[in-house]
Amino acid sequence: MAFSSAILNNDIYIGSSPGVWSRSIPQIIAVKNISSKIPEKYELYQNYPNPFNPSTKIKFAIPEDVKRKTSDVKLMVYNILGKEISVLVNKQLNPGTYEVTFDASQSNGPGSNFSSGLYFYKLIIGNEQVASKIMTLIK
Repeated sequence: MAFSSAILNNDIYIGSSPGVWSRSIPQIIAVKNISSKIPEKYELYQNYPNPFNPSTKIKFAIPEDVKRKTSDVKLMVYNILGKEISVLVNKQLNPGTYEVTFDASQSNGPGSNFSSGLYFYKLIIGNEQVASKIMTLIK
């Protein structure tokens, strides 16, 4: 399958058969490895700051997997009704400690006005849910 990409103004477009996907460049979230020390266990830390406005940092740790060098990692944010509102991480990562920023001021598509309130974030590594935490957005 062939892919094509283009950047126009503040958006990136990726095309393939059968469609074209677009995303605002500020919405692209970077996962930053903040420690080369390999943790002893899986861990999801409380976001900081909490409460937050408009952005907060979420840190998580991935230990070395006996079977593989990398792990499939997903970190998602849900609203109080349990609807997934943002996928912060969805990739294979090496063992280590990572940090990602959740920015509630960024638009994630139609109807994505983040209001003040409680939000949940959940870390899944492989097929197992590691942990969930609650964070509070105050506008």
